[in-house]
Amino acid sequence: MDNPWDTMRAALQQADATQRAVDDNARKMAQMLVGRLRKVDVYTLKALKHELQKFDAVTRRWKP
Repeated sequence: MDNPWDTMRAALQQADATQRAVDDNARKMAQMLVGRLRKVDVYTLKALKHELQKFDAVTRRWKP
């Protein structure tokens, strides 16, 4: 029988690797969106605009 702590640690490592892959894919998809936003549906554009309001382009940081 496996140690439950080892199983939990392995699951957390797998979740961390998955999150890194998701972040990497988000960066790649965002680069592909530049110049193609007119093809995106209005509800997605509204959600993107709302999310981007939390970003300060001058300081290049996300607002808390």
